[in-house]
Amino acid sequence: MTPALTPTFLRELSVVAEDENMMARLSKYVHRLFEKRADNTLFTKEEYMRRLEEAELDYKNGNYIEMLPGETLDDMLTRCGNV
Repeated sequence: MTPALTPTFLRELSVVAEDENMMARLSKYVHRLFEKRADNTLFTKEEYMRRLEEAELDYKNGNYIEMLPGETLDDMLTRCGNV
């Protein structure tokens, strides 16, 4: 058994299963958990700001990639090894 499936948790879950209102609330919560887990592009405002600051520092330090004249985005990504 995994730590989350302890006998105490299973007993509590059986109590919830007997109460329709509690099951409805649990179901909504589980759906929200899956939505968050499914979208790995979501991040907090703090994470967003941190990423912007890192990008700004990289740019100031010359750590960036420019598209060459006439180059497509696919060409640039291939050239940089990101595809």
